[in-house]
Amino acid sequence: MWKAFKKSLMYFWYEIIVLGVIYEALIVFRVMTKNINGMLVLVLLLAVFVGQWWYFYHKNSSRG
Repeated sequence: MWKAFKKSLMYFWYEIIVLGVIYEALIVFRVMTKNINGMLVLVLLLAVFVGQWWYFYHKNSSRG
């Protein structure tokens, strides 16, 4: 379980960085405004993290 948590945490930080860069680029090029619901973003990111943790945990446990 600890190994799956570490792996999902590593991928999650990479995703946060990439999504942050994409978001800032969209704002700079005026494709998107800054008016987004922050709580919705946090809930979606939490769902992604839990989904990755579950995936890596079951992927490692199914191999034995």
